[in-house]
Amino acid sequence: MNHNISYDAAIILQQAGFSDVQVEALVNFQKSVNAQLATSTELQMVKAELQTDMRIMKSELKHDIAQLENRLTLRFGAIAVFIIGALGAMKFFA
Repeated sequence: MNHNISYDAAIILQQAGFSDVQVEALVNFQKSVNAQLATSTELQMVKAELQTDMRIMKSELKHDIAQLENRLTLRFGAIAVFIIGALGAMKFFA
């Protein structure tokens, strides 16, 4: 898509009272702005990269949650063994 000011638009600006210098400044400004705009292909590439990064982060997060779940299970199991052992000792020594 061409976003540059066309020749016809430059003529209309001149007819509206813009000087040649002003029209040239607008054309140069438009060119500098267009140079900074992303194309749809570039946007699609960024979108694909972001989707890939999101998939990787989701996978890593699932892995981390599974590890935490295992650690919590072991800790609660150890606490349960300790409590049962303490209750047994209380019964044995009481």
